[in-house]
Amino acid sequence: MSFNIRLLLLVGAFVFAGCVSKPVPFPLETTVFDGKTSVTSNREGALTVITGQASGSAANVMIPAGGILLSMGGGLVPELFFGDHDMRTTGLALRNELIRLGILKSLATVATDASSPKITLRFIKTHHNPRPQEYLIQVEMTISGGESVSRREYEFLSSEGDSLGDKWNTTPFQAKAKGARKLLAKLIPDIEAYVARMGP
Repeated sequence: MSFNIRLLLLVGAFVFAGCVSKPVPFPLETTVFDGKTSVTSNREGALTVITGQASGSAANVMIPAGGILLSMGGGLVPELFFGDHDMRTTGLALRNELIRLGILKSLATVATDASSPKITLRFIKTHHNPRPQEYLIQVEMTISGGESVSRREYEFLSSEGDSLGDKWNTTPFQAKAKGARKLLAKLIPDIEAYVARMGP
């Protein structure tokens, strides 16, 4: 057996082992908002999280062999999708941060007061791109309970604002954390502005 074939088999074994190893979940519920806020209230609100479609692309690995590059299909890894669990725990992080920042006093799953701010976070879709590791996240947030209803859609990549080097040196778990952090950075200022219009 030639050296190139042995090398190809060895590298393939490592790639296969990496593909079948069980991913370690990242605690997205601990995600924090690192921006500044100025609104506090004693209002009790409600937050509903609706999960949506999660998908991903297959990863192809290029292996050098005999002066050429061979493409080895890594296949889909659903565990790396930004799935239902990730969506729900990101919603939990949003709830925790709204309370920690004092924007709302508490957040239940169902509002008991008609004038309470009611937030519905609906994940429309998420998609995992493995090269580089990034997530497309598309959500819609609706807030009601005040004089008007606010409805806005957000769509962004977890790698938004990253340098080329950062993009190619990010693991899928780091990319999920970036996605959750960027989502909170987009949602919280809009929730804060809505609560401010409602008054203390």
